[in-house]
Amino acid sequence: MYNTLEVRILKIKKAEIRYLFQNQISNNTLGDTCHTKVLPWLSIAQALEGSYELRLGNGPFQSTGEGGFFVAPSHIQQTIMHRANQETGRIHCRWVFLDVVVNDTYRLDEWFTFPSVLRPEESAELGRLFNGLFEATTAFARYAYCYQILDQLFRLAVPKDDHSLEKLQGTLEYIRNHYAEPITVADLARNACMSQSNFFALFKKGLDISPMAYINHYRLSLAVEQLTRSNRSIQEIAHSVGINDPLYFSRMFEKVYHTSPRRYRKVYMNR
Repeated sequence: MYNTLEVRILKIKKAEIRYLFQNQISNNTLGDTCHTKVLPWLSIAQALEGSYELRLGNGPFQSTGEGGFFVAPSHIQQTIMHRANQETGRIHCRWVFLDVVVNDTYRLDEWFTFPSVLRPEESAELGRLFNGLFEATTAFARYAYCYQILDQLFRLAVPKDDHSLEKLQGTLEYIRNHYAEPITVADLARNACMSQSNFFALFKKGLDISPMAYINHYRLSLAVEQLTRSNRSIQEIAHSVGINDPLYFSRMFEKVYHTSPRRYRKVYMNR
């Protein structure tokens, strides 16, 4: 007789990576830094030198230890502390962001829970796959390694009993399509065909963050990607993610990432 997880596995006929972004940083000037963010993608990160401390929502902090991995689902607030190696003062970490849609319908991390921090034996195998991913020279090889990484993580997955995010799928899709435009809680509630008070309560329960805080973190996460992957001006980037005042954008950015957009770009583009 199949258990719930085995039944879910049998039902998965297609898994498509619709977004893939990888990056790494090796730096001895960051020191211990902390930032909070919401990402629209599944995050898988490894601390090669130094370590991570991760908190999802209002949960407890968990440490990866040196060489360890953390896995964070999309749409959930992450508080990440970078801890430098005490002997070298360096931080060397690498990560991959993935948007994975199963059976053309739902996102993998919205239906399954992954361990937030992997055990040493689990990190060892995933580290080998990360080595292959970061050494790959073609898109085919990169995607092949990412599917192997997902297969490895899926062996550790547990089906979610609470699918509260299902009720917010239309809202999250609306934000993905309209983040560059002015959005209010009234707009989101109207789109969800709910009163503002009921919508706010549902959103806070499902994502452990208020709707406007989520939107601001979402916009900043997209801005971070542009800062590290393009030469667009900070003003252009701010405008592209729906924040038309560059000074307000910089203040928001510093509050979350504890550094200026310009400084962040300098550090992460010269990894």
